[in-house]
Amino acid sequence: MPPQEPIRAAGVIILHEEAAGVRMLLLRNRKHGDWGLPKGHLDPGEDDYTGAKRELREETGIEQFKLEAGFRHVIKYRVPSGREAGQWKVVTYFLGSVREPQVAISDEHDEIVWASDKQAAQLLRHPNLKTLAREAFGYWAARTP
Repeated sequence: MPPQEPIRAAGVIILHEEAAGVRMLLLRNRKHGDWGLPKGHLDPGEDDYTGAKRELREETGIEQFKLEAGFRHVIKYRVPSGREAGQWKVVTYFLGSVREPQVAISDEHDEIVWASDKQAAQLLRHPNLKTLAREAFGYWAARTP
């Protein structure tokens, strides 16, 4: 039997700069209670960036954002549970920013927070998401505006 293709997903890390500092948009999953980033499965034939923008719009209502073209992060892991348990999943994240922190969350989530780097490190449970958040904040701080 040929190896199974990995499950593909994509998302956009959204940052917002305010007087108190840079904040990252985190969403709490209604079903599991975990904090995460806007992302989801790609539709058949959909490329990573198109899928990431679609998922961002569906989960947050955000349609306009500034893409940080130099940031692209890929996470690969085996799905731990559920109907996809054991399958490889590859998630590509992009980084963007918004001027206004207005969000219209989907039914998939029950709460949002604009988190500082320290808050994100506390709220994100999965080590790969903690690393991703740290890298996104670091990239933002080091970029040339």
